[in-house]
Amino acid sequence: MFWHEDKNPDEVQIPDDIVDLLFTIDCKSIPVDHAHLLSTALQAALPWLATEPQIGLHTIHVAGSQNGWQRPAHGSETELLLSRRTKLIIRAPKCGLPICCSNCPA
Repeated sequence: MFWHEDKNPDEVQIPDDIVDLLFTIDCKSIPVDHAHLLSTALQAALPWLATEPQIGLHTIHVAGSQNGWQRPAHGSETELLLSRRTKLIIRAPKCGLPICCSNCPA
């Protein structure tokens, strides 16, 4: 018997002209409800993000509840512990890479 993988017609296909930019995160923890804080901080550092319609910011994900670890409840007082592998991901069109890279602080 051979492995047969089913095709999922609902699977999201990312176009070839879109790329994900991955950035290392240099901190040990972040608030569970970090999405708005992250967006605000990035727009303060890179104001052009707010006006670029094809830029997407991914929320930061950590491991799910398993192996004795339980994900903290939502709230501004609870924090997620980040691993060294956790990345900040910004999705952008390939044609916008020169703009993204030239406007990022060193």
